[in-house]
Amino acid sequence: MDFLKEQHLENAKRLVARGDSDSLRYACLELRLCIEHICYERLAMHESELPLEVLSVWQPRRVISLLLECDPTNEHDTSLALALNDADGIPGQFIHFGTQRAISKRFISAHYHRLSPMLHAPTVADQKAARPAIPEGLADSLVRTIAAVQPYIDEPFLSNLGAFSHFACEECGSVNVHNVRALSEGKKFKCIGAFCEAHYIVTDTNSAVPLYRLSAFEWKCPACGVQQHIGHHRLFIGGVLKCISCSVRGSVRWGVQFSEPSQTA
Repeated sequence: MDFLKEQHLENAKRLVARGDSDSLRYACLELRLCIEHICYERLAMHESELPLEVLSVWQPRRVISLLLECDPTNEHDTSLALALNDADGIPGQFIHFGTQRAISKRFISAHYHRLSPMLHAPTVADQKAARPAIPEGLADSLVRTIAAVQPYIDEPFLSNLGAFSHFACEECGSVNVHNVRALSEGKKFKCIGAFCEAHYIVTDTNSAVPLYRLSAFEWKCPACGVQQHIGHHRLFIGGVLKCISCSVRGSVRWGVQFSEPSQTA
């Protein structure tokens, strides 16, 4: 049975209250599972902005790196306040709905990685030094971690607010979505298409609509002279270049070799 983050935290509280060595060890596991759920919950909000394969990432620190790629403000708390506009579009009194707490790499180091040693057998060095399997003060440390995690369970809302840019991949047609706060000229990213390997480069963030360019190899057909391009992801030994204007094809070797199609009677 899969537990929700709330259930994992409640399990941890109950185990810490028991206080015996086995219970404290299992409390560490429950807290790590709770923190992982919190991280995955935030990653799921950005599903439309990320390639499918990265949704399998399980390490919380790596998840946070992905969240920052989607929005560099993701390590800052977010407050939500709403107001009703009058007939002239002027907002009235704002009502504060609460704060969405950010989860940072510092939080992960302090409260997730610190639990890791309790989930592994003691090393040879630990055994020789006769270090206790459960360090003194672990129960108090777990109580502090529970207190640090609790606000993420109680938070009133989760949101992915922002201004977003949309464009269709010229290779597979998948619509890619990006928070404009995450865009900078020269930034590279992979198409979100399930089987697409195309990569794009941000070329302009100052225009009304951000501009993107396929990471591609430019080439000129030796037969008809048409200038064209092919995505770098298609340049591999054995790959084929097809002219968009005539029947010439090129095969990728340790270079590009062109040939005219054979004439049939």
